[in-house]
Amino acid sequence: MNTSFTSFSNKNLKLGANVSNIDRKKVIAMGIVIVEICDGNAITTIDIESILEKEFPEVAVLMNECLSFCGLCAVRPYALVNNKRVFGKTPEECLDKIRLQIKEELAVYE
Repeated sequence: MNTSFTSFSNKNLKLGANVSNIDRKKVIAMGIVIVEICDGNAITTIDIESILEKEFPEVAVLMNECLSFCGLCAVRPYALVNNKRVFGKTPEECLDKIRLQIKEELAVYE
């Protein structure tokens, strides 16, 4: 799949792991925060996509089959926020840490 972010909307994107690093860098350069989640991760027990989209319209949540951090999703909830690993002991703790990381990322563009 060839993915282009030139006509990006605030709706979440469901893409496979084939989104290239170049595409991610284009989106990040536009001032949009990308939160990537492995669909086998414990954080999917909460509706993280809806929660984050309501709170942060400038955030794109990407659900991937695998983020290639072998075994991490089985050990604890985590996500990548603009390619930075964020994790917690519980899905709720992880979500709180994701919120903080999103705010840090967005502060760069203020």
